[in-house]
Amino acid sequence: MEAPRPQSRVQSPPRPSGSPDPLGRYAGGEGFSFVSARWYDGEGPRRIQLDQDGVTQLVAVLLIGLVVLGFFVTLIGWPILLVLGFLAFNPKTRAGLRTAGATWLTAIDRPQ
Repeated sequence: MEAPRPQSRVQSPPRPSGSPDPLGRYAGGEGFSFVSARWYDGEGPRRIQLDQDGVTQLVAVLLIGLVVLGFFVTLIGWPILLVLGFLAFNPKTRAGLRTAGATWLTAIDRPQ
């Protein structure tokens, strides 16, 4: 009786030379990008391209913001939503937040 032979692995067929390279963060593509909106970006709408550090910073800011908002809603309850609503509809507050958002998005935007 013979011992079973290991089967060879099937190799993928070679790509034709005319096909484009794969796109993506680690394949030399454009990486992560999004189009900003006017309500949070004073210079928007514009296309923001992020490198790995920018994505990490964006995710960290979003998670911290969600945790802080969740903490205040849990601690104070629905009245904090009422106060945040009044702040969101105040024109001076909106202008300041849009300016701060534009400054931060410009800082994390990957240079062309």
